[in-house]
Amino acid sequence: MARHSRLGTHLAALALVLAASAAPALVAAPHASRAVLDLAASWPLDPHPVIVSYVDRPSEADLERIAMLDGRVRRVFGLVDAVAADLPGWAVETLALDARVRWVALDARVAALDRSTASSASTSVPSPAPSPGSGSPVVAVVDSGVAPHPDLGPRLLAGVDLVTPGSDGRIDPCGHGTHVAGIVAGDGAASGGVVVGRAPTARVLPVRVLGADGTGRTSDVVAALEWLAVHRPENRVAVAVVALGHPALEPAAVDPLVAAVDVLSDAGVLVVTAAGNDGGAGAGRVWSPGTAPRALTVGAVDGDRRPFG
Repeated sequence: MARHSRLGTHLAALALVLAASAAPALVAAPHASRAVLDLAASWPLDPHPVIVSYVDRPSEADLERIAMLDGRVRRVFGLVDAVAADLPGWAVETLALDARVRWVALDARVAALDRSTASSASTSVPSPAPSPGSGSPVVAVVDSGVAPHPDLGPRLLAGVDLVTPGSDGRIDPCGHGTHVAGIVAGDGAASGGVVVGRAPTARVLPVRVLGADGTGRTSDVVAALEWLAVHRPENRVAVAVVALGHPALEPAAVDPLVAAVDVLSDAGVLVVTAAGNDGGAGAGRVWSPGTAPRALTVGAVDGDRRPFG
């Protein structure tokens, strides 16, 4: 009896081993957004703009790995553990399976977020006399630049331009950034005090990331937020207004724009973002970087008080 019992135990163990060996092996899922994987699969031979986030600071070996995959590194970020690169479609999934890679995101086009509305961010009462001294708060406008305007006067500071080399951001072929700056800090000089911004004594620091068509790249916005974090001590920026974005393509935890918002928040800057123009609440309706938990994300209503952002 004992011998039959031992034989039965051995046969049961053998059956378990055979069953385990017959089971399909688990395949690691690529660390990448569906958007970039679909694009890469559709155009495998074309280069695609991506942002590759790493588990820690990207090393020389990481950069060489991209080169070995026929990719080209365009920018290594200074504070966010990521690089911007162009990568052929066939190599995207290969890189996304690398143990060093946290996430591969599309270096998506961002656009200015704006819509005409009867609701106003200004007030129709005269503003207090501005006293824009060195103690006045500085608001960075991350947008299409800010053009000189009577409502801003000498409170428009020299900033940075990631679109046009040699510019200090005090140009605005698009007009959106100047519009935002007026909502924030216009003192009503051009309207005799009728149309006044919310902080009419604040100084404005332009950070240009959008072209004349009102669009740009995610990587430029990440670089701009990093620049603000690094240069905050000399510029004394208290608030950064980021009225741009793109539909959220990945979870906030691996979104490079959200990571850049966190970097700037860590530097002591309040980051104000736009919710987007998709209307109402719900999954996928708030645009990035408005999905950042540490951002102050602002929505809006139309003339009938219905949300569209």
